[in-house]
Amino acid sequence: MIYRHLLNLTLIHKIKVGKLVILNFLIPPLELSLLGLVFLILTASKVPEIPEFFNDYISIVPTLIQYILILAILTFALVLFWAFLRIYRTRIQAFTRYNIYSEQANQISETYFNIPGDAELSEKNEEIANLIIHLSGGASALYMAWIGFLSAVFGVIVLATTVLLSSFTLGIIASIIGLFSVFINFKNFSQMQSIGQTKIATHEQVLFEVNQNIRSFQLIKFDNLISHITNKLKLVIQKDWQWRVDKRRAVEKIKVLSDSFGILSLLIIITTSSIFLKIPAEQLVILLLIFNRLRSYFSEAQTHWVNIREHKPATIELLSSLSRFVKYSTIDNAAISNLHRIELKNVGFSYSDTPIIKSVSALITKGDRILLKGPSGEGKSTLLKLITGYYQPTTGQIIFNNLQKQKPDIQSIVGGIFYSANDMYMPNIPLREIVDPLNILTQNQLEKILKNVCLYDLLNEPKILNESVGDNGSYLSLGQRQRLFLSRIYLMEPSMVILDEATSNLDSDTENEVLKNLMDHVGEEAIIIFASHHTPSHFTFNKAFTVSSGTVIQEKITSKKESFIDI
Repeated sequence: MIYRHLLNLTLIHKIKVGKLVILNFLIPPLELSLLGLVFLILTASKVPEIPEFFNDYISIVPTLIQYILILAILTFALVLFWAFLRIYRTRIQAFTRYNIYSEQANQISETYFNIPGDAELSEKNEEIANLIIHLSGGASALYMAWIGFLSAVFGVIVLATTVLLSSFTLGIIASIIGLFSVFINFKNFSQMQSIGQTKIATHEQVLFEVNQNIRSFQLIKFDNLISHITNKLKLVIQKDWQWRVDKRRAVEKIKVLSDSFGILSLLIIITTSSIFLKIPAEQLVILLLIFNRLRSYFSEAQTHWVNIREHKPATIELLSSLSRFVKYSTIDNAAISNLHRIELKNVGFSYSDTPIIKSVSALITKGDRILLKGPSGEGKSTLLKLITGYYQPTTGQIIFNNLQKQKPDIQSIVGGIFYSANDMYMPNIPLREIVDPLNILTQNQLEKILKNVCLYDLLNEPKILNESVGDNGSYLSLGQRQRLFLSRIYLMEPSMVILDEATSNLDSDTENEVLKNLMDHVGEEAIIIFASHHTPSHFTFNKAFTVSSGTVIQEKITSKKESFIDI
């Protein structure tokens, strides 16, 4: 699964990855060219053929000093070119990594918000936040670590081959020492994957604890839970501290061992070449410079391998979540632009094997005005979400607009429904953005909408429209909060309106005015379902149902229309 994902990323970013491949193939040979020029400078006084060499190509034969200066200038130019290529490679790596991160984060967001509402019940908010914030970055880090690892390995191969051709004995000694350092670090490499798994779990726990306790500020203050909560947070922060320390220790151990073996290899090479091989000083200097670059590439390879081990669990978790989200979604066929008929056939819904709705059958048609009553926690909200297509039934069937064989496009159904519930979460954004999220209304249109939902007090304070509403609308009164949610309907032309305790905090006169304006806006053909503990005055219903313990009972209302309910 991971390697298929890496291949897909390579195909998506083939241009930038192609540039990285070319640069990674250029830089090691370029380094050898630099060392070759240095070698020519060191041996310039020992090469008598220089005048003859230049005499074959140019009429002016340089002196020894001029020859060395020419080589030095070429070396300097090549160093600048080498530095430019490395900077350019770093830039491409940064852009590629964060492009991948943003794409992964966007893919998670888009896929998550397309899952059915009932699937969202089994997802934890902190896990989704962790997927977007941390694990998407982990997947991009893994991809770039693989590119870095392969590039470093290529550098090791190029330089090691050069050493072997120059001095086979020294090359073998260096290779044995390098491989031995990898063997010594093997345990530390394995530890990094375990640290990566701990990192995922700890991030989720930190997000959960911090988010929950910040939102519970009033409860903590009034119940004097400050000491208890801070102690809980200390424990979570300690876990977060622990994996960071473990990571730093493991990385440092790998680095120290790698550097130690690198220095040891240089010592062995110098001793061996001085005592046994009798290598000329100039050649030995170049070999030491090559060994130094070889050690750098070898260290890079180990560092990237550490990153691969660390970020592998995050990538597995990310791909597993994406796969799960895709499985949640259904194959949608028929788009429904105007909802005029909904039929429930023996519909049941369970959550965690607990039945919430039990074998409900009902018919809802154009122009219905339905009152849904019942105590809290008996299944009213669940039934409404089933009717909208937000939840998918566990048993039975819901047929929209007589589409019995084709699966409907659930998103198109939701697009024709206005839904407002007392327990909906209100984000902490400017008030204007809740009424007009796409910023398409003029000031006059905005004021008209606020009048329709009786928010006259907000019209008297124009500045308040650009101020945040607080977490879950905490800066508003409960009645203002409900009316602000209802204002959203004036940006829509819904064929069905669902009001789930949507006016429970309004006084009778305000409720009547708000509902009258709402009725004028949607027209007589729209389906309206009103769930409430009370029956609003001045509002006529043609059907009424009571929900109790997941079953639905029809109440008798004098009406020209008929409906059926099966228990």
